[in-house]
Amino acid sequence: MSLLFDTHAWIWWNTGNPRLGRALTERMASQEDQIFVSAASVWETVTKHRLGKLLDAEPFVGQIER
Repeated sequence: MSLLFDTHAWIWWNTGNPRLGRALTERMASQEDQIFVSAASVWETVTKHRLGKLLDAEPFVGQIER
């Protein structure tokens, strides 16, 4: 199955935020599904981080910017 993440779900997944939910986190760990994120979500995440609104996103935002 394919999953399309919105910006919040993508951030929560990459930062280990429990708001994502245990069932979905376990499902994603199984690697049976394809996960998609829109370019707009990537742009929004980087922009929010640069504005200081996503301090806990530093590890994966740094990888995106490289």
